[in-house]
Amino acid sequence: MLYRTVASKLTDKLRLNMGRAKIAWMEMQQERDDTALAERLGITYDELYQTDWHMEPDESKDGILYQYIVYFHDGPQDILDKIDGLNSDNQVWLEPYDEEDYDFDDYDYQEEFDAIIANKAYYDSFHKEVRNLEKLNNLELENQDLQNVLIRQLYISAIGTLETFLSETFINQTDEKPEYFKNFVETFPDFDKRKFPLSEIFIHYDNLKSTARKEMLKVIYHNLDVVQNMFIATFKIRFPDIAELSKLIATRHDLVHRNGKTKDGNEVSINKDTITELLSKTSNFVEQIAIELNLKG
Repeated sequence: MLYRTVASKLTDKLRLNMGRAKIAWMEMQQERDDTALAERLGITYDELYQTDWHMEPDESKDGILYQYIVYFHDGPQDILDKIDGLNSDNQVWLEPYDEEDYDFDDYDYQEEFDAIIANKAYYDSFHKEVRNLEKLNNLELENQDLQNVLIRQLYISAIGTLETFLSETFINQTDEKPEYFKNFVETFPDFDKRKFPLSEIFIHYDNLKSTARKEMLKVIYHNLDVVQNMFIATFKIRFPDIAELSKLIATRHDLVHRNGKTKDGNEVSINKDTITELLSKTSNFVEQIAIELNLKG
């Protein structure tokens, strides 16, 4: 509990360096997803966050999603006993999410969307946040445990900064330019699966923009495989190679959901140099996208 308290305080300080609108949007998105998960597990949102858990997709080699697996590493026994379907290995297998699993009402959607399009200087905001993270990385704390917590939070924040740039870039560009919006609707895989009677075509046409915006908001923008396809299909640009950054994002997953350990139980080793290198690589990645989309003033 001491670790989480210290981490929370450092995270609060890091948030001061990020736009309030963006943070509000990211927190609402995360809380919505976690609330939906807690409901499926038969517990409350607060009970879920008294446990140590992470979730992974069970996929084929071709990327076909079979199920989700939720792993519980620790938590109060009375809460674990409430979880529907928890097996002897402290795992729960869940069917893929359907649309009805998300309480994505118009109020939440509009508030999140407005928060994103309010910031038109998303390219400059990314670099400002990187500079702030660099300054924090130069801090020297007397307590080594606190220094380790700071490094860990900086790593997580660096990936979050990249994710914010990708989401704000995609949503702003698509909202501002009709040809991009048209490309998105024509190429987004989930739209191809939707069927409706021809008699309802005008109803769906009238709701097209609202529907498309909701789909953009539901995308997990640190899933670079999905984001790469979206950027290429919508903007018709070359997208940077994602192999290296995907590995770095996997490390972020270990830090957030496995308490700093890999799948094999090994400790993730990061330091100041790791953060410096991470910020450099994310900045280079963003620069390549900025050049393709002419974002640089």
